[in-house]
Amino acid sequence: MKTCSILNWGESWELEYEVPLLSALASDIESVHTDLKCELDKASKECIFCEVIRADKIIAKICVDEHESGQPLYSVYLGSKEDEFHGFNKMTIISILSNYTDALPVKL
Repeated sequence: MKTCSILNWGESWELEYEVPLLSALASDIESVHTDLKCELDKASKECIFCEVIRADKIIAKICVDEHESGQPLYSVYLGSKEDEFHGFNKMTIISILSNYTDALPVKL
């Protein structure tokens, strides 16, 4: 995982919240799945994503927001059929990733 510092992008994102959580999740993913690499995607205008890459294909994109309960709520977009998972449990996200080998559509 590439280290991503909190940049001054001039956007209304909550980078101080999102970047550390996504960086920690990316490290956890890479420690469990040695065939996966994670990179933070800074190109999106809505939020920051963690891209999950297997064999040079982006198989998933993950973003995080603070739920009204105060917990981090992760949204995961997976595979060519654009499956979605929304939840609080990082280990569930990590286990789901093992089921996907096909790339996300380019439009996401």
